[in-house]
Amino acid sequence: MGNIDKMERMVHGNRLAFFTVLFAQILPAQAPQEKRPSVSGTVVSSSGEMLKKAQVTLRRTDVQGEAGYIASTDAAGVFRFTDVDPGRYGIFGRKAGYVSKQFRGSTFTLISGQELTGVVIKMLPQGVISGKVTDADGDPVYPAMVQVLTPRYFRGKRQYQAVMGTAVNDLGEFRLANLAPGPYLMSAMSQTRTPGLIRAGAPKGAPEENYTPTYYPGGTDAAQATPIVVTAGSNLRGMDIRLQKMRTYHVRGKVMDAVTNLPVRDAFLNLLPAEGGGFEGPPNGNAVRNAAGTFDIGGVPAGSYILMINSQNTATQQLVDVPGESVDDLIALVKPALQLSGSVTVDGNETVDFRSMRFLLEPVMGRNSGMVHIQPKPDGTFDQPNVSATKLRLQVLELPDNAYLKSVRMGTKELAGAVVDLSGGVAGPLEIVIGAKPGQISGTVKDARQELAPNVNVIVAPDSSRRDQLHLFKQIMTDQNGSFTLKGIAPGEYTVLCWENLEDGAWQDPAVLAKYESKGIKVKVEEGGVETAQVKMISAEDTQ
Repeated sequence: MGNIDKMERMVHGNRLAFFTVLFAQILPAQAPQEKRPSVSGTVVSSSGEMLKKAQVTLRRTDVQGEAGYIASTDAAGVFRFTDVDPGRYGIFGRKAGYVSKQFRGSTFTLISGQELTGVVIKMLPQGVISGKVTDADGDPVYPAMVQVLTPRYFRGKRQYQAVMGTAVNDLGEFRLANLAPGPYLMSAMSQTRTPGLIRAGAPKGAPEENYTPTYYPGGTDAAQATPIVVTAGSNLRGMDIRLQKMRTYHVRGKVMDAVTNLPVRDAFLNLLPAEGGGFEGPPNGNAVRNAAGTFDIGGVPAGSYILMINSQNTATQQLVDVPGESVDDLIALVKPALQLSGSVTVDGNETVDFRSMRFLLEPVMGRNSGMVHIQPKPDGTFDQPNVSATKLRLQVLELPDNAYLKSVRMGTKELAGAVVDLSGGVAGPLEIVIGAKPGQISGTVKDARQELAPNVNVIVAPDSSRRDQLHLFKQIMTDQNGSFTLKGIAPGEYTVLCWENLEDGAWQDPAVLAKYESKGIKVKVEEGGVETAQVKMISAEDTQ
């Protein structure tokens, strides 16, 4: 019996050895795993001090929804990310008392096995503005809101837009921190509004005076405001704003359905200054929640405004003038949302991938309400529901390098400036015509010392007759050798320019271009043509 058991164990062991050898022969040898990328560097102050306990964030820029990575610097200001997914990233630093900062190299691509070292994030000490909001007698105004505004360009126009705001405390005091160096305007506005209420002792319809948005130190016109210059680490105290009162009026009326001519009982209205296309100045809103569709917007200074009407999944705009007296019996028309169908077509027999194209229809006037994103189907067609019945401008968000926007048509009519006027309804299918033989401009940029200029912006601006077509402007950054190549350029005449220091978007301002285009290089691009331009950078001194 013992011998039988011993033989069975020997047979079982031989079978196991056989199968082990067999599996070893069948399974292929696993390839060694590639080492994943790593990133390391330091966070330093503008004076060179290593900053400990700074928070560093690494985020993907080529994939949406990725959580990213986070690390803190050690006592020597050093951070390190290991085992990172390959891809394109942006890196940011944050520390209390310093302005949040992105690495000067902007974005970079990590490949398998790469060890990116020596990344230096320089952080500037934050600027701080503090003060009080008072009335004409010097008493605190509460509640109130204070904002700092910085110049920004939008659609080629320079405007001041709020970048930070805070509420005052019960003493009227405020503190605005984490400000980067630069010039700012500062404004304050009372948050006590009493629309529709009659001041005690005043007859109905009597002239009203209300606090109006006031700019430091005490004016009501942004153009006459005194800029506050913030430097790194500055702490500007006592920047008090004395709120001003001015004569204000009411805008009253009804919201009506343009089709049924019946009142609309569910709408939201916003009255915005028309100057600047409705982007500057605080909104003055009013919700309509009554069966009669009536509204009363109070505290409105004299001027021209854009009335934004949001209701029934659509946004409508109309101009309203307040001429120094209240506006009564205004009819705010809500037009039904439209169904816009169309197609993207290619001029010629070239093959273009429609899936890589994205377009935007945005209101010609007003804020971003009513924007329509167009993503063509694989066959180039699109169907857009809930499109506002207003004037819209077609903008190009994304096109492949082998394509350019050639024309825009509605039915048989070619639309000048790519403006799609739907205020009277849809006159036919929208056709976006793509040219498949764009031009190209390549070249280099040199500075005043005739040295190649890396990492500077190159701008290609169309001739003056086409500067209302913002999609014709092109922008690219030179590489480490000061070289650039711009593709996807529509045929026509252009000026190639480069500034050492210019506000972002200023190159779309016709006045700025008229001042500097003589310093650029004129280029005429033919369909499918390849042009070159050796550009001299306009120095910061010449931009003053």
